[in-house]
Amino acid sequence: MLYHGYLIGLFVGDEYLYHDRWGHYKINFYLNPKKYRDIAKFTINLLNKIGLSLYIMHHKGCLIICINSKKLFLYIQKKLIKYFWKKKIF
Repeated sequence: MLYHGYLIGLFVGDEYLYHDRWGHYKINFYLNPKKYRDIAKFTINLLNKIGLSLYIMHHKGCLIICINSKKLFLYIQKKLIKYFWKKKIF
């Protein structure tokens, strides 16, 4: 399950988690489409391969890969809390 580490690393770069009161769990990956074209393609293929539904948006020169997944949301949240707790950032 090497993709777990890849997604966590990509997320830590410049990404966004969102949960609302209606039960929507959103994860957004923001990438520069010119500078990180290969990373964007790899990430999209990886997310499709593991069965996550995603959609792509473009906003102000930024490529946004959007995923609605409670399972991935909770996984990333758990890993980040564990990481930051060890680093005593909280």
